Amino acid sequence: MSWGPRGTWLAWCVVASAMSAAPAVAQTVAPGVVAGRVTDDSGGLLPGVAVTLVARDGERKTLAVTGADGRFEVGALAPGIYRFSCTAFSFSEFRRADVHVTAGDRTIVDVTMHLAMASEVIVRGARTLRQLGDLPRPQENLVGLARAASEGAVTASQLDARPVSRVGEILESVPGLIVSQHSGEGKANQYYLRGFNLDHGTDFSTSVSGVPVNLPSHAHGHGYSDLNFLIPELVSGVQFRKGPYYAAQGDFSSAGSAQINYVNVLERSLVNASTGQNGWRRLLAAASPTVAGGPLLVAIDVSANDGPWVRPDEYRKIGGLVRFTRGALRSGLSLTGMFYDGRWNATDQIPARSVSQGVISRFGALDESTGGESSRHSVSGEYLRTGANSQTKVTAYVMRYRLKLFSNFTYALDDPERGDQFEQSERRWVSGSHASYARLGSVGGRAAEHEVGVDLRYDSIPTIGLYRTQARARHTTVREDAIR
Repeated sequence: MSWGPRGTWLAWCVVASAMSAAPAVAQTVAPGVVAGRVTDDSGGLLPGVAVTLVARDGERKTLAVTGADGRFEVGALAPGIYRFSCTAFSFSEFRRADVHVTAGDRTIVDVTMHLAMASEVIVRGARTLRQLGDLPRPQENLVGLARAASEGAVTASQLDARPVSRVGEILESVPGLIVSQHSGEGKANQYYLRGFNLDHGTDFSTSVSGVPVNLPSHAHGHGYSDLNFLIPELVSGVQFRKGPYYAAQGDFSSAGSAQINYVNVLERSLVNASTGQNGWRRLLAAASPTVAGGPLLVAIDVSANDGPWVRPDEYRKIGGLVRFTRGALRSGLSLTGMFYDGRWNATDQIPARSVSQGVISRFGALDESTGGESSRHSVSGEYLRTGANSQTKVTAYVMRYRLKLFSNFTYALDDPERGDQFEQSERRWVSGSHASYARLGSVGGRAAEHEVGVDLRYDSIPTIGLYRTQARARHTTVREDAIR
């Protein structure tokens, strides 16, 4: 067969086209796969662990979650070197920076995670918990790690998405817990959980950075839980448990408990100044410079609020925090000082007939001298030591607390001349310590966690009393006691 000059030219074009296409076919690369299994120190499987792979260029990020068998698999990965990490509730983060992914190959990465601080003071950034911080729905990923479905953690990123008009509303991040307010902004909130009125905290145990908030034998109510000293912007997360199943939570936890924790370090200094209607003003400043080899977190929070009332609420608050942390992620020491002083006028209930008859307006008051003042100052220390499969934790604290609360619910029913106003007052010192030792092991071939602990607390209340008053001036002592 003879092609002739034109046919030869066409044949060479076909060959050249095939040769130029060959490199393109060769450049099609099969993706790689990274798979493995995650266990704890005892060999128990860990479901719900967040697995993250990030390419060296930082542009490609892949997420996965281990299943009930503790296994994970991440496919469709371009060849290269990846940063690999695993995060889980109550465990230290596992990291590797050199996971190699090759074309068409399956890379196996088995991980053993070590028990950590249960997310209490472990922080990755300015506002994000290390555990569960990257998960969109942390509560759904606690299965197999939390002891019950009614136990969980709320991350700082979740708290950021919630509007907070009162600091006590931080607790409304706990599913089913409702927080309300009466008698002025400085008084402890009312709490409701699972259909029950918990009053001011009688049945819900609360702590902040290891220091208990509930006060036994309080002048206003047993278990009084005043969170007005809290600084929401510095909260790193909330761990909660609902139900009376947890001996470690102790008194006041018959309906549930919450542990609120502060961050250790800020990515950058923080200064916020705000103002608004009804006399709202607030200034917050915080920084965390490195001092003596560790971050020193310092914050000051000053605010004022009058509200829409005829007699302004005049809530004036000053609070602050000093926190020094030293040590590594799984073992270390933190020292925390917190202070708060507040005073306010009460905005109590008023008779409907007084409004309908024009005696007072909807925002008026019959007794304009009700209100209160409160202060809380504490110093605490936390020590943590974590071994390969064990954890030792010790917390100690000292706190000074004062309260004067002036109320009038019946106006002039009992005493038409001087009125029915009364004062509930107390001052106390609180000191205590909590120590616990937890160890991962096995019983009958099944993974188990063993924990033993002791909780000591001493409240010294030299003066606690109920007094009849007029315009906040005492004229009759109903009862005055000392409690230890």
